[in-house]
Amino acid sequence: MVLRTTPPGNPEAVLDAIDNYGWNSDFLMNIGDRKGAILDKALQKRQPQVAVELGGYIGYSAVRIARQLPSGGKLYSIDPNANHVHIARAIIQHAGLSDKVEVIQGILETSIQVLHQRGVRTIDFALIDHVKHLYLKDLLVLQKNGFLKKGSVVVGDNVLTPGSPEFRKHIQSDEYATVEHLTNVEYSNYILDIVTVSEYKGREGPQ
Repeated sequence: MVLRTTPPGNPEAVLDAIDNYGWNSDFLMNIGDRKGAILDKALQKRQPQVAVELGGYIGYSAVRIARQLPSGGKLYSIDPNANHVHIARAIIQHAGLSDKVEVIQGILETSIQVLHQRGVRTIDFALIDHVKHLYLKDLLVLQKNGFLKKGSVVVGDNVLTPGSPEFRKHIQSDEYATVEHLTNVEYSNYILDIVTVSEYKGREGPQ
């Protein structure tokens, strides 16, 4: 649908087409336009050179992030689902952002070696938007492997609905400065959700 109805090299048109489908045709598990505005503001404030996304789905949030990266910035989008990876790569390429995004098929633990091969030792920004019970586990993987440095920003989607209470509790610790944004589930005007934006203030390096 996106490839047929939008011009190549136009990220905004790609996002608009996906949002229109999500609002008017069928539910999609993207962060969406309304919560995406919260993501946009966090990106604009941090201006990351290196970003990681856990849960790429069809590439919507990768396009949303990559279109705002500064010159030389790179996003590594990690997703274990081969079908999602195939679709995401096609959409990212259509949006003209393949030079800014590498889609990695796998889970975080198996992708660490790939990140290291790319010269990634620390990250400036992370979006966590995959399986909710893995939010805290994978955040701790990032911490313990030294990927987070002071000032790294972690955005969590769907923290209220479906919810990730252990993750939510952890980012309220002294290691993080967290702001919670009360909003609605993607493409819904009725179901409440929370997007968290957390700045890491904890210990740097492998733990």
